[in-house]
Amino acid sequence: MCLIFQRIRFGLFLLATSGLSAERIAVHISPDGDDRNPGTIEKPLKTLVQLQPKIGHAIVKEVVFHGGVYRGTLEVRNASNVDINNPPPILIRAAKGEEVILDGGMRLAEAEAVPKWPGVYLVRDVDEYVSRRQRNDGYLPQMWDAKARVRYRLAGGLRALRKFKATYWLAPDGLYIHTADDRPVKDQSLEISSLDGGNFGILVMRGNVTIRDLKFRNYFRETQKSAGVGTLDTRKGYMPRNILVEDCLTFNCPRGFASKAEDVTFRRCVAVDCGGGFHIRGSRNVIEDCTAVKHRDPFMVPIYAQEDTGVEIYYSAREKGIVRRNFCQGFVSGVFVKCYPGDYIIENNTVVNCRNGIWCSSSPRSLFVRNNLILGSEKPFGGVVYSDKEGLTYVPEGNGVWPGRFGEAGLYLEYLKRSNQKGKGNFMTGPEKELPEAMKSNPPLSAPAKAGLQTV
Repeated sequence: MCLIFQRIRFGLFLLATSGLSAERIAVHISPDGDDRNPGTIEKPLKTLVQLQPKIGHAIVKEVVFHGGVYRGTLEVRNASNVDINNPPPILIRAAKGEEVILDGGMRLAEAEAVPKWPGVYLVRDVDEYVSRRQRNDGYLPQMWDAKARVRYRLAGGLRALRKFKATYWLAPDGLYIHTADDRPVKDQSLEISSLDGGNFGILVMRGNVTIRDLKFRNYFRETQKSAGVGTLDTRKGYMPRNILVEDCLTFNCPRGFASKAEDVTFRRCVAVDCGGGFHIRGSRNVIEDCTAVKHRDPFMVPIYAQEDTGVEIYYSAREKGIVRRNFCQGFVSGVFVKCYPGDYIIENNTVVNCRNGIWCSSSPRSLFVRNNLILGSEKPFGGVVYSDKEGLTYVPEGNGVWPGRFGEAGLYLEYLKRSNQKGKGNFMTGPEKELPEAMKSNPPLSAPAKAGLQTV
């Protein structure tokens, strides 16, 4: 019955706008709106569920989010009345000067103390956090306290939970929690992944889309793949193209931003406290002027080491890709390339305190690594790039490296020697040395502060 009413409302929406076929419209949404509204600026919608069926229609040119927090996920798909290979462009943005957050988590506020188990509390009604079907399938929610910067771990059972703080366990009679400081749940800032949080804040499955000035947090449906923004092919012979994501921020997700579509650009985006920053599997993607920062503390999002990367270009990326003027800090790898043959440019990036600076473990046709600043890595660059594999052109030019307190100066000199055999002008730098003119566009060490990396 609910689906019938949704279709009736959508039909009324199309009927109300059918006379405007020569003029495309904007749809507005606000936490103070009403889902019975038509979606105008005076009468905005309220929830992502009701926004969903409207945004793919050809008459909609813009979706405007007004300030506040929105729960759930939004999928941007083609409607049946558009040319899927060249749909009309659509802009999804925050209202000017307003902070908009899409949230995949929810607050845990109440739990009863378990008698004789100090520091252990029980949430009996867990259906709003994890469904019975999910429990039967073995799905477990994620839990954290961002304010205290503690990520709760899944215990091995109730016996382990009683012993270890900051742990949880899902039992038949409810959710058991051993708090980090033994104080009641109501005195914490505990959050849990939401039942309707989805894999992404926004998932784009159509072309000609721009997403601007939105913030995303707490998406954990898949602990290795969820992200604030994702772009995806439909696996039905259709590949979305021409997608721009700019001035967006993702906090506390396995991935900040993920792309499987073609001709996607991420510009001035920020990923903070995510497992990985930017995960790219689409062809002809560009990541520029972005920031990815990971703090390796008890709040860190655990993820497979290969994915623990500021910018990762991975299979099935091909043809070409560009990574330029980005700032990466605190990952296993700053920039990691493992994809099909193509031409890739890694230039004017600043990589700080990553175990590997710029790494390649596949055989792209050509890899141009130039004017990057790599500070404090154990290995500034490497992988198959140092092999004499036929068909691989590796050109490192003008890169500045400095071991800092993590690297070894002798090892760095060896890397520089080998790099200058492949390219030229790679040099040892330091905190006091002035950078050459070709590196003036590299992000400064103050980039995280300038990006406003406070949590959202």
